[in-house]
Amino acid sequence: MKDLTQQIETIFKADLKDSSKRGKRNVVFARIAFAEIARYKRGITLTKIGEMLGRDHATVCHYLMRFNELYKFDIEFKELFNRIK
Repeated sequence: MKDLTQQIETIFKADLKDSSKRGKRNVVFARIAFAEIARYKRGITLTKIGEMLGRDHATVCHYLMRFNELYKFDIEFKELFNRIK
């Protein structure tokens, strides 16, 4: 997971563990991308993903619900997400 974390932080220019309450766009995008890959490609639980991001499982669930909409309608997010290997 460390390799995935580093790759996403580099691509999105964001710190996944940024503890600020008000999310900056690039940080939120990075967390959504991380949650999507960790959950659906690596099979990690919502609780564990939340622990990795410093958030709770409900926030991770919200990230996952937002992914499809962002991927479909936000060109910047889609381009950045597609750079993740």
